[in-house]
Amino acid sequence: METKSVLEIKLASQQVRRGQDVNLTVQLKNTSSQRLWVNQRMLLNIIQSPVTMREVWVDVVGPDGKQIPFSSHVRAGEANVSDFKVLNPGQVVSKQISLSNNFDMEKPGVYQVTAHYQDGTKSIPKAPDGAAHLRELLSSAPAKFELLAP
Repeated sequence: METKSVLEIKLASQQVRRGQDVNLTVQLKNTSSQRLWVNQRMLLNIIQSPVTMREVWVDVVGPDGKQIPFSSHVRAGEANVSDFKVLNPGQVVSKQISLSNNFDMEKPGVYQVTAHYQDGTKSIPKAPDGAAHLRELLSSAPAKFELLAP
């Protein structure tokens, strides 16, 4: 069953000096008319990690047009029942992400960021009556910021 939801990203600032934090908010919004059962943990990891150990991954493209690799090491297990929540129509669940802590961004210039969400939990807790599990792959529109020299 396909559910209508959108993934949006918002940068805290469009211009940041090198050495300052680059913060991103990832928002998952229920744009359907039905209740959704969503994994609100929204664990950040790389796309290559097992699907049970990530819900969110971020593509960062540097000023030279090359993908910047994710530089953090994440230790996590599968999501559990407390990570799931009913998202009513119009409701949003969000996650703050520090790009500075997870990607090495050194070159001044314009960077492009795109976020992706997909729940890969194998043992999904039973959804409350009338709530559909959100499993589809969602991708945000790209956002850009400029990294300025210090």
